[in-house]
Amino acid sequence: VAIIEQQTQVRQQNEYIDHLVIGLDPAELQKASIKVEGDVGAFWSTDPRFSTLIHSMNICSGGDQGADGDTSSILMRLKAAGAESPAKAIYLVRNQFIAKLSRLFLIDEAEFSADENAERSIVSYGIDSMIGAELRNWIFKELTLELAFHQLFSSSLTISRFSELV
Repeated sequence: VAIIEQQTQVRQQNEYIDHLVIGLDPAELQKASIKVEGDVGAFWSTDPRFSTLIHSMNICSGGDQGADGDTSSILMRLKAAGAESPAKAIYLVRNQFIAKLSRLFLIDEAEFSADENAERSIVSYGIDSMIGAELRNWIFKELTLELAFHQLFSSSLTISRFSELV
């Protein structure tokens, strides 16, 4: 429906848009834009349909801040924390993992942090294959940890064990 509405709006404005390219890698686009150093402006950068891509490119360049005001990636903060103390690194991983689980399961972060849920397995929250795939991709992307699917679905994998594993 949105595509049809957009086509109607475009026709009314007498503009013709051929197509959109999907599957663009924001990190590669950011690298390319740095190489040209402003010599070439992306004509599509002002198009609202690409706002998510522009936002992702800004994150890749460190231009957008995370939720806690830190511009660095989780992995960079984890390495810095690990240099100070392993306990701090485990705490950081735990908090990031809880935040991700909270978004995936639509459960308040406090429920994951509650004492009675401290040793509850991740699968006990009702993880399915789609959520598992999303979580596994996030773990690989953000923490560069290749976690086997059967490990993720293991009843022995708790939030604290995962934090120590990383």
